Amino acid sequence: MQIGYYRLLALGPVALFKTSTGHLERNIMTQKDKDIRWAASQFLYEDLPEDYQDWPDIKLFKFLKHYAWKPFENYSGQWLWCHIQDLAVQVRKYAQEN
Repeated sequence: MQIGYYRLLALGPVALFKTSTGHLERNIMTQKDKDIRWAASQFLYEDLPEDYQDWPDIKLFKFLKHYAWKPFENYSGQWLWCHIQDLAVQVRKYAQEN
């Protein structure tokens, strides 16, 4: 089950993703993708890896739990992911309003 934003293999301003046949295709990295990566840095002491969008949710949640910054180390990966997404949305909303 995917939660929140769809995930892409992030490579700078361009993103690649694997098709069902295993071929890589290009896509422009969306502002949402950039916002998610920024928001994650507010909760983690490691950046999200470039291929995090290709991971199953369980692997992503384990990564988030493992690299959670000290104040968030007792929260689940799913909790962290929900709050990372929420922060990304709220900051984008604030930036657009001001």
